[in-house]
Amino acid sequence: MRYSKCEPYDKLCVCGRENISQNYSKKEMFIMLTFEKVLEVFSDFLSHDEECKVVTSKRGYVVLDCGSAANNWSLTAEPCETPEDMLEELLSTYGLELEVRITGGRRDLTVQEAAEIKDKCEQMREKCKSC
Repeated sequence: MRYSKCEPYDKLCVCGRENISQNYSKKEMFIMLTFEKVLEVFSDFLSHDEECKVVTSKRGYVVLDCGSAANNWSLTAEPCETPEDMLEELLSTYGLELEVRITGGRRDLTVQEAAEIKDKCEQMREKCKSC
């Protein structure tokens, strides 16, 4: 499992685990990225995007992307073994969706637009890794 140190250190970041703070100083507190946290942060995006869905299988979560272009459609299925895998897959899909909204799929992004998308994706990443 991968853990991220929670910042700022003056917050107690126990993220739903009661009494764990008794065993660690504030600087030693860690948070664990969970599937539930990633799904919570991306819930608005997933509820409004008709082409991206997260489903469960007997082997875990799978991100489905039913992309369509012109009269063609494609289906990609990305298994997510870890919450980090799910985060990266959803960030990629989220970024592509923002790009299509901005450009309509008809042109390349400007440097400023690409920077804005990168910032929005980074904000989503930070939300996932915060308490």
